[in-house]
Amino acid sequence: MLVKSVLCTLLIIGFVLLPAPPAAAETAGGPEASANAIRLKYATFTPGVDEPKIPAGLQAATGDTVFLIQVSGPLTSDQIQALERSGAELLGYIPEFTYLAQVPGRRLEAVRALPTVRWVGPFHAAYKIQEELLKASATEVEVNVVYFPEVAGIAGSSGLKAAAGALGARVTAHEDGYPVVRLRIAPSALPALAARSEVRWIDRWTPPVTQMDQIRDILGATFASVDGFNGEGIVGEVKDNGIDQGHPDFGNLIGTYGGPVTDSHGTCTFGIVFGDGTGSAAATGMMPGAGGVFCDWYVGRTASISNLKNSWGRGLPVQQLESGHGQRRLQQPLPGK
Repeated sequence: MLVKSVLCTLLIIGFVLLPAPPAAAETAGGPEASANAIRLKYATFTPGVDEPKIPAGLQAATGDTVFLIQVSGPLTSDQIQALERSGAELLGYIPEFTYLAQVPGRRLEAVRALPTVRWVGPFHAAYKIQEELLKASATEVEVNVVYFPEVAGIAGSSGLKAAAGALGARVTAHEDGYPVVRLRIAPSALPALAARSEVRWIDRWTPPVTQMDQIRDILGATFASVDGFNGEGIVGEVKDNGIDQGHPDFGNLIGTYGGPVTDSHGTCTFGIVFGDGTGSAAATGMMPGAGGVFCDWYVGRTASISNLKNSWGRGLPVQQLESGHGQRRLQQPLPGK
């Protein structure tokens, strides 16, 4: 759960819908090709220049409704609306200037005709499978299958599960409302599963591990701590669904507001911010020196801020930090780099 919450936070921080054009680097296709490259884990290629040759068994299925749409550059809101009106339902973004989109076959030409559209191409099954799985020699692997809720529609995960079952797979885990199904499946059956339109990405499942030490390095907290900036002097609040008040890393929990409910998600989000590393140095949070207040989610925002200031502010700088239970639903890994 900690990993899921951290990845969700990074996704929200790092997900940029319309990035500025990158600096062009020299490649086989020249600067223009580099600036227009589509960067997938399977391959980096420039449409019309060096598109990869996809093996027959890993190509997009006939009738697939999900495509890659590369546009000419950053789009205005009006241009995005024009793209949507043409029949494209935008599902995600991949550098450079490329959208994953659901497009009914009858609307493809209308999408291609837009002046902002450079290229429309298939979202091949090969693009959706972690490379090591294509080389796996085991008779069975356990994988995460991420799917598009928009494409799955009202059937949700049931169609995907049924298709997986027909391929000899069995479901090992699935959480309602979260677009990931965990399966045990033969590697040879993965291309057929990946060819389904609602499948977004398939990778190997691994047990959860503690990664806050890496996240602190990535976001700069480790280096800030060397200079003495560890949150000391700040009182902050996490607002979530419950907390394990006896957790060994929560020596800086100075108060709670709401019912004494224990919830793994609230415990994780509080630890990401305020964990002091007593129980595990690798789980040290972003502000281990700060005082942390926990407020249960059902308490109104105005009341929680007032309580934070009046009961625990102590005249110190106050920071309001919130993490909704629904945020973890936003983690939707993409096949892009």
